[in-house]
Amino acid sequence: MNELVPAYEHQKLAELLRQEQIPVETCLLSGSRHGEAYIDDIWPNLLNFLKRYI
Repeated sequence: MNELVPAYEHQKLAELLRQEQIPVETCLLSGSRHGEAYIDDIWPNLLNFLKRYI
């Protein structure tokens, strides 16, 4: 399974979410690690997002 999503696909989804007034933030990371290997890179931002919107 390919967990990497091309940036343009994410941008389309983010725009659709914004149109529905659903909170969304973008964090583009470089590299080619498997998706789960990025968790340490995004964990603080993820927690802050959840605290803000939940």
